[in-house]
Amino acid sequence: MNWKLFFLFPCFACGLIAQDLQTRIVARPAVDITKNLYVTTWIIGNARLNTTNNINIFPGVGYRTKNWWFEGLVQRQWSRAGNQWMLDFRFQTKIGEQSTLYIELSPFITRKGFYEFVIYERRMWKRLNVGVETENIHRPGLDTIGGGPRVSYPIATFGKVKLTTALAYRMHRRERDLVRLYVVFSRK
Repeated sequence: MNWKLFFLFPCFACGLIAQDLQTRIVARPAVDITKNLYVTTWIIGNARLNTTNNINIFPGVGYRTKNWWFEGLVQRQWSRAGNQWMLDFRFQTKIGEQSTLYIELSPFITRKGFYEFVIYERRMWKRLNVGVETENIHRPGLDTIGGGPRVSYPIATFGKVKLTTALAYRMHRRERDLVRLYVVFSRK
């Protein structure tokens, strides 16, 4: 058996038993101001099978170099559970030639709380990446803590727009586990 398939099998097997399927569609247009400085807006839709859907818009500014980028954003979220405002800080860096680390930290403005999202991926074969992700919400009372394996694959590039898909399985301590399918359109 190919060792790469050994890594991928648990992700797909977990997907079969997950309790809350989620599809996340992400668009991230950006316009350069200078060589390194740009304005951007993230638009993220979360469609979930069993829990509340939401849509998020994050306008802000970013700074990028060859190996890393940082963005400071203001987030507006709409959902049936309630609408809210947050600050949002995103950072991504290359670690060596094969790995990337993405960190998102988001203090809430309209409610008490703090959100964090971290992805670590390593290229395993050609363009296939394998990694882990964790998504946590800290608020008064019970925190939401979840994490698990993920795989991603860049499908195509159209000019300066890159299309990538990813599949993640996240286990949660006190909530439903979920499988998240990402479809990401981003500027290279």
